Amino acid sequence: MAWLIEHKVPDDKLIDELYLSALSRYPTEAEKQRILVAMNEQKGQDRREVIEDLYWGVLSSNQFLFNH
Repeated sequence: MAWLIEHKVPDDKLIDELYLSALSRYPTEAEKQRILVAMNEQKGQDRREVIEDLYWGVLSSNQFLFNH
């Protein structure tokens, strides 16, 4: 994750990496759009904090807990 932040990877690519690393799949278009909206709403906050929250959200999802 640190590499993605340091190299200022665009949000859409960051979301792809999040899903690939946590769920071993790409996000659906609907999932990606919801996360992009959430990220845009948090633009004033520290980007690292927002990304960490997104990772925790995916890692605590039922799909991760019961399939991985």
